Amino acid sequence: MTIYTWRRKYLKYGMVGLMAKRKSIPRKPLPPDAPRPQSEEMLALQEQVQHLQFEVEVGGFLMMTVRNEMKAQIIRAGYTMQ
Repeated sequence: MTIYTWRRKYLKYGMVGLMAKRKSIPRKPLPPDAPRPQSEEMLALQEQVQHLQFEVEVGGFLMMTVRNEMKAQIIRAGYTMQ
């Protein structure tokens, strides 16, 4: 790249225009049996996701229980009023 091309790209696109394009980096698809790196951060995030999913499931069950109890109270109140 000549200095003139560099300058023109810099003035038109800024620093992004000077960065290497992804097309110039050869990439190969990973084989399906390739091991994935298990970092501590990734494991911690997976554990956090499982914990949050459990909270959502328990919360939904509790809400259903509360709703059913409220319905029962309304029905009981209706029977006592009559």
